[in-house]
Amino acid sequence: MSLLIDIDDTLISTKKRTQGLWRYVLGCNVSIEEIETLTAVQIFERYATEQQKPRMRELQRLFTQIMLCMNDVGLKLMEEDEPIPYAVEVLNQWEGPKVYITGRLEHLRNPTLAQLRLFGFPVDDTMLYMFNEDDWRGGKLGEARKRILDDIMSKQHVIKVVDDFPGYFPVYMELGIPERIGLCCSRTYKSEDYLSRGATKVVESWKELQE
Repeated sequence: MSLLIDIDDTLISTKKRTQGLWRYVLGCNVSIEEIETLTAVQIFERYATEQQKPRMRELQRLFTQIMLCMNDVGLKLMEEDEPIPYAVEVLNQWEGPKVYITGRLEHLRNPTLAQLRLFGFPVDDTMLYMFNEDDWRGGKLGEARKRILDDIMSKQHVIKVVDDFPGYFPVYMELGIPERIGLCCSRTYKSEDYLSRGATKVVESWKELQE
């Protein structure tokens, strides 16, 4: 019986990486609160200078390339990532095979496994499911996630999932995963956002899940 765990901002915080991304693209300091509550478009609108605005499309493409770690800048910024407090301790307590899922691209498989290992997350005898470039180009990330989840469920008996994004919980409920835990540890969402979409439990910290 397997455990399904999202990676970015569920196990590993990418917020400092995102701050570095904005410093590189726009040369500005964006606060964690703004990263959690504003969309990328809103941040561009707030911080782009008059000189940068005519280059908006170019800068948006650069933002996406760095965010997906498709160049050396993005790979370097991965060093800013940090483990979410208590996630390592809890995940190592839980018994059963671990299945990781992430929107990161397939070319980051080895760096992602190395990062998980560095932070102390279980890596041996685990599985890692990732997106491909076509998933991002098509702009149908929800469909890609559903396809990957269908594949996981065809091979694994998943009894528990932990995720920070409430939008995926209707799919987890539809797939019949019995324990669906929403990690609500930022200003982006509220508990009701998870519960109304099918979460069976919402926590603000991994510490609440310690056994």
